[in-house]
Order: sequence, then C-alpha cells, then structure tokens
Amino acid sequence: MTSSSKKHFINDVLTLSIVPLISQLVGLLLLPVITRIYSPSDFGLFNTFSAIVAFLGVFSTLAYHSSILLPKKDESASSILISCLFSSVLFSLFVLILIVFFYNKIILFFKIEDLEAYIFLIPIFIFLHGFFQTMRYWNSRIKNFKKIAQSKISEVISNKSFSIGYGLVVLNNVGGLIYSLLIASIIKNLFLLFSIKNLKYIFFNIQIEKIFTVLSKYKKFPIFSLPSELLSRVPAL
Repeated sequence: MTSSSKKHFINDVLTLSIVPLISQLVGLLLLPVITRIYSPSDFGLFNTFSAIVAFLGVFSTLAYHSSILLPKKDESASSILISCLFSSVLFSLFVLILIVFFYNKIILFFKIEDLEAYIFLIPIFIFLHGFFQTMRYWNSRIKNFKKIAQSKISEVISNKSFSIGYGLVVLNNVGGLIYSLLIASIIKNLFLLFSIKNLKYIFFNIQIEKIFTVLSKYKKFPIFSLPSELLSRVPAL
C-alpha cells in the first residue's frame, strides 16, 4: 500500500468513525427539547411504527445489497444495484396492495388504531430503506465515504429540526416524529443518489440475462443473510 493509499484509507476510516459520534452528539443535545414537545405515548407509537417498517424493510432488497461490494467488475455490481432497486419497488407495491385490500383487518389484527392515519406511509418507508441500503453499498464500492457521512449527518439534522418545528408550530403528536423521519429519509437518499454520476448509463444498459446470472451467483445472501437480519428485527417487535 502506497503512502497515498494509506492516507486515503485513514481519511475514510476517520470519516466513517466520526459521523456516528456527531450524530449521537446532535441527538443528545436536542433530546431534552424533543422530549418536552412529545409525550411518552407519542414515542411509544413512533417506536411501534418504526419497528414495523424496520421488519418489513428487510425484505426490500432480499439482502442482495450486501453483495454489491463483491463483484470485480462494475458491470456485475451495477446489475445487483438495478435488481435491488426493482426489488424495493416491487415489494413496496406488494405491501401497498395488501394495505389497500386488508386495511381494516391489518389495523385490528396488529391493534394499531392510533397509527391508522400513517399506515399508507409504510410502503414509502420500505422503498426508502431499500434504496438507502442499495445506494450506501454502491457508494462504499466506489469509495465515496464522504457522501455516506454527509447523508447520515443530514438525516440526523433534518430529522431533529423538523420534529421540533412540527411539534411547536403544528401539532405535538406522533405525526411529527413520523413525518420528520420520512423527510430525513428522503434527504439522506438524495445525498447518495446525486453522488452517482453514471446512474443514467447503468439504467440504459440493463441486460436481463446478466442480472439473473449475477443474482444466481450470489443467491446465498437471501438464503443466509436475510434470516439473520429478520431475527435481529424480531426483538424490536
């Protein structure tokens, strides 16, 4: 490893290490303000909503996003990227259809009457989760760690800022927490999306055969990684 490579490596490690500290610091500084605006019941409902989204979000890419780092050729990695994005869209639409046809049954079965106004946001969150996972691993592949760091910081700042503003100006209910998370998710995804210069080229050069070939090659990810991710989400429910 050359001195230049070592320098880049150290910078990347520091960038990814400092971001969680900054995020936690911002969260801790604003926590007293947010807890004065929202009630414990609001946070309880928000945690329930987040747990549902986190659990269903695991299915968005079928864990294929983790394999984006592995192919030697960018062409193969881009095939995985495309498949993950399409998978996120399809699964989000599937959940939306279930909600449309079984809306009342879902509300009663899971006893989430207080969240019925926000249940149609679940498919959007699922897509945003799959999109972020895909773009995060793609940016890791191209060593664009600064953009990943910027996206995480923007998420925390926008999330906390909007939740405080919503609670003070509009209503101090669970909607402020959910909508702030939605806006923060959109913003962090935009940071990663705009960092990819050749995204149009990737989409205009889709080859179905190569996509199926790559997915078959890395089929162990949904077989082994998906169950482990699901188990990690179960305690949250």
